Amino acid sequence: MRVGLIQAFDRETLKRKPIPPLGLAYLASYVGKYLGFTDINIHEDLDDLISGKPDLVGISAYTPFFGLAEEAARAVKAALSVPVIAGGIHITALPHTLPQVFDAAVLGEGEQTFLEVLELFQKTGRLPHEGLARIPGLVFWKGGQRVFTEPRPLIEPLDRIPFPKRDLLKWPRGTHYLFSSRGCPYSCAFCSPRLHWKKFRTFSAPYVVEEIKDLARRFDVEMVVFNDDLLIGNPGRMGELASLISGAGLPPIPFGGDVRANLVTPELCRLLAQMNFKVVSFGAESASERVLSRLKGGVTVLDNQRAVDLLFEQGIKIKVSFVILSPWEEYDDLMETIRFLFKNRGKLSQVSLLPLVPLPGTPVWQHAVEKGVVSEEMDWIKLNLDTFNPDEIVLHNFTRADMERFHREVFAMFSDAGMTDQYRALFGPEKE
Repeated sequence: MRVGLIQAFDRETLKRKPIPPLGLAYLASYVGKYLGFTDINIHEDLDDLISGKPDLVGISAYTPFFGLAEEAARAVKAALSVPVIAGGIHITALPHTLPQVFDAAVLGEGEQTFLEVLELFQKTGRLPHEGLARIPGLVFWKGGQRVFTEPRPLIEPLDRIPFPKRDLLKWPRGTHYLFSSRGCPYSCAFCSPRLHWKKFRTFSAPYVVEEIKDLARRFDVEMVVFNDDLLIGNPGRMGELASLISGAGLPPIPFGGDVRANLVTPELCRLLAQMNFKVVSFGAESASERVLSRLKGGVTVLDNQRAVDLLFEQGIKIKVSFVILSPWEEYDDLMETIRFLFKNRGKLSQVSLLPLVPLPGTPVWQHAVEKGVVSEEMDWIKLNLDTFNPDEIVLHNFTRADMERFHREVFAMFSDAGMTDQYRALFGPEKE
């Protein structure tokens, strides 16, 4: 039996190269360890997957690319007539929308559920309904109806999961990624990982350091980025990580990762510098206290400023992102954000101004549904952040005149400071 896995992406519109699909690599390593199943491949190209003639296919997709996942499933069915299983954060958020082209979907954390699906298929050569019904964490089709099984318990401890099978990923030398945790202890209004992972859990510090050592041994590593939703969700673990890394005999690997401003302290910044963190990212979201409280409770504008100052003092490059054009934002709020980034322009290595995108399962999604600008029948590619049009899916309260005034004022601000190149990087030359 042969299994093919693929992550659905619209690579033509992506402005950034997607990171390797480590979620699929975890599936491969988990079923290899606990089921002894190794005839599994991860594909970047659908034609390549089909030419491999797998007996079962798994397709994972984020919300913007779920329509592409459906297209891929139809192509697989037409060419091979084999079972196709969906997975990922989108179908976990909207399991009642599972299209009939998929035989079933794995909901939430997938390793053990996918293992049991493979085990059933190995034993029977098919996916009988009575067998699927006994597997927690699924939705599947039976007689034209979707059937939901009981929820799947989370894997505890996470160290039970072996390192992702990176040998199956076509990833060039340079930056490599790892997860030291799953989920996030916070609930931002626009962020959906908490729905997928249920709660915040961490791999142990010894596990994480062993994975870094494994990366250094087997790959040409120029940088390691912790791709956690929140690297410092358990701040106390950072000291243990720093100690173990310093004693591991590793080459001087640069690190990167995401933090949360209200958790950034002088001690944490010293630890990050000690660990050779060269870049740190965080979502500042807004420099308006009122808007920030709606987007990201528990963080203040002062927290954002303190995090910038402390990280800069340690010589760590800082990447910040702001969420703009939210339903709670007015003109003065937007200008507060611009003034914040302008004031800190010498300290920030990269700034992203991202329009608010309503993702299923979030409070922002519910607001957008009530406003009638999204629905479960929409074309999901419209939520691709790289091509999102805030004038089509309108959550904001700004008129065209407001935006024209905004660009005039901001361009004048940047131009007077001799920063027209930075303006163009943020807004594009056509808005001058």
